[in-house]
Amino acid sequence: MNIFDVFPKRLAEDRIRNTRDMEYIESQLKIYPNDRILHAGCGPGVHAIYIAKKHPICSVYGYDTSNRMLEIARSRADDEGLANIYFENKDVTNLSPSEKFDAIIADRLFMWFRNPEVRRDLRQSLYRTLDRRGTLIVSEPIPRNSWDDVMTYLRGYTFGSKDAMVFFFNSETPWTYLNAVEKPEYSRRYFIGRK
Repeated sequence: MNIFDVFPKRLAEDRIRNTRDMEYIESQLKIYPNDRILHAGCGPGVHAIYIAKKHPICSVYGYDTSNRMLEIARSRADDEGLANIYFENKDVTNLSPSEKFDAIIADRLFMWFRNPEVRRDLRQSLYRTLDRRGTLIVSEPIPRNSWDDVMTYLRGYTFGSKDAMVFFFNSETPWTYLNAVEKPEYSRRYFIGRK
């Protein structure tokens, strides 16, 4: 059983309360008509649905490995009447190089992978599928409340500044633009890379 199958409602409610987080992420993406946007590890699809509503002539994809989370995401997208959003059960640590996206959102994704090799595979997979001049936004929590503290304890890992250095500054992923922003009011760290 996938851990996300156990508490999808709690995660969905938590993400819904973070509208400012979604607005910030959307403001950092360079989205143009007909772009393909991936929400990697989409969970209940909150960010993917938000982007699909704001950019109806783009194609938005949400990949996750939890069937229960994908059911919730599909149901929410159906309730919104969105025809430009697609949810699939895919392992984002091993995406096909033939898949290309103009923008990728990885919100609270890296924190679930404790193994450095798996995090490296995830980074390479996302970079490989990012189209030329595409933007990747990694958003990870800064533990500020009991929920984040509990999850950080259970995972034993948080995406800190050292991880950002390893993530962005390596020879395998040459970025043309890099930025790291901490937004304590959102309880988030953002790492933005553009090819």
